[in-house]
Amino acid sequence: MSMEHQVTTYVRIYSDDAGETHFDEVAVSVTLTTPALQVLFASPIETRRALFCRLRGDLVGGWHPAPSRQFFVLLSGEIEGQVSDGDLRRFGPGAVLLLEDLTGRGHTNRVVGGVDAEAMLVSFA
Repeated sequence: MSMEHQVTTYVRIYSDDAGETHFDEVAVSVTLTTPALQVLFASPIETRRALFCRLRGDLVGGWHPAPSRQFFVLLSGEIEGQVSDGDLRRFGPGAVLLLEDLTGRGHTNRVVGGVDAEAMLVSFA
């Protein structure tokens, strides 16, 4: 693929019509818009707010839906997430998850390794 156009991905957690939650991979096109810097951008996404959070190293979160449609960007540490269809995944620094499981059972999460994890939550408008 050329430098002018590439694809990046992130993970989406969503609820189906029956309230079951699932993981999904979302592809995003990025295009070279600043040739001098060799920076590729995706289309902008309107957001409402962003906040940093720290998840304690002993966190074991029970089942819960996302409180709002938001990106979860893991900055440090490692977390494990499970959706209601049984799929279990681990995420490290740099992982981006789109939380859209606003109904149904939701998901669980826990911090792995006993070390605090830091993240940024970005809520949509």
